[in-house]
Amino acid sequence: MASEEAENYKQKGNDFFKEQKYEEAIKQYNKAIQLCPDNASYYSNRAACWSCKENHDSALADANRCLEKDPNFIKGYSRKGKALSDLGKFAEAEAAYKEGLAKEPGNAICQKGLSDVSTARRAQSSGSRSGAGGGLAGGGVLGQIIEKLKSGGKMQTYMLIMVAYFLFQNFTGRNKTAKGSDSVSETVAEDDDDVQAGGGAISRRFRDFDGMWLSYMQSESKSSSAVLMLHRTSLSAEAEFATAFPQLAKAAASSRLIAPDRPCHGFSPCPDSGEPADGAWLNKLVRVGGLPNRMAVVAVGREAAVEALTLARRRKEVGNLVIVSPKVVAPMRERMTKAEELHSWLKKNGYPESGQVAADAIRWAASGSSDKKSTKLVALDVEKLSQECRVTILYDSRDEEDQELQQALESQGNEVKTRSITGDDVLADVLADEVQHALSPDSDASDVDDTL
Repeated sequence: MASEEAENYKQKGNDFFKEQKYEEAIKQYNKAIQLCPDNASYYSNRAACWSCKENHDSALADANRCLEKDPNFIKGYSRKGKALSDLGKFAEAEAAYKEGLAKEPGNAICQKGLSDVSTARRAQSSGSRSGAGGGLAGGGVLGQIIEKLKSGGKMQTYMLIMVAYFLFQNFTGRNKTAKGSDSVSETVAEDDDDVQAGGGAISRRFRDFDGMWLSYMQSESKSSSAVLMLHRTSLSAEAEFATAFPQLAKAAASSRLIAPDRPCHGFSPCPDSGEPADGAWLNKLVRVGGLPNRMAVVAVGREAAVEALTLARRRKEVGNLVIVSPKVVAPMRERMTKAEELHSWLKKNGYPESGQVAADAIRWAASGSSDKKSTKLVALDVEKLSQECRVTILYDSRDEEDQELQQALESQGNEVKTRSITGDDVLADVLADEVQHALSPDSDASDVDDTL
């Protein structure tokens, strides 16, 4: 029987958990346990904190204590299954989830846990690849290439794709021959240029949206949840996220990963009308294969943030936005025609030094005429954004904080968290942490127990 004082400590722990202050939450649950050591929910909630802190041994110990106190406490089985899965003990994790389902057939968390274990097992042998480094071509040659491409007439689009692919293959050393057919179907084609991520193969695909071709990377998951990743201007999806795919796939093991090359970037050609601004292409893309019932969107840079917010206002399924460096904008294309200027700009803004990044920037610079808006902060429209959409803003040491964005979001009731990427933090790890929190049942405030 829980005492009133113990329940007060538990409630304080729950409040800290919602704020992601796991150490403080653990202290409160400790006090509750000292007063009522036989209360199963206190151990369950503390196990959730240990999982969020990635202390999986402690999470498993608390899950076992929870079940010792009350073998019918269903969340104890899901805590135990998650801890075992995180420790790589998949057979034991599967047994724990099945034991929970035997107690409560149809339990959603245990069913999802079984699915996650199955995905993790398949991912165990998967590896990852990332592009190798390379140098930039001479400044004069680069400028000549770009000018030639810009004046290419009706074949410009196809030349740009071929040149981008040539540069990409030669700078990165990726000259693998596709095993599939050389032909491209009318609506969609897939090649064999896969990235092996933690949750399975991330394959490149092409699709025609009303005459506009789009290239995108996507995992094979059939999940009803999705993680959409939007790269910054002048890069491609693979250059931006390739090193993060394994961590993201593990963090969202049962979710579909979608990473498009935004129009005029990577292998997505520019439409005749130039870069689209209404976001209709993105709205169509997320519906391919079935509209997910829950989405987290990661956007890097100002222009990608505009796309993400446009989608979030249209689709109530977007429950979490992770916006990285919202004040970082691309330069005018005309300033990227010399190799030394391009290299200087990429280095100044923290871009990885690799041939693929250089090839992407060259491709983008050649894809259209100078856009003066590229050097200005486009307004971020947060009006009519659902109050249920939670927003995380990430900054690195070079970024200027966007106080205006944060205030606008908070003024209309959106939950906003800011986080700095400093010291030994790696963006891929931080993104994986944020995505896992967005999609995991343990991240939901309702997942800690207010009652038995």
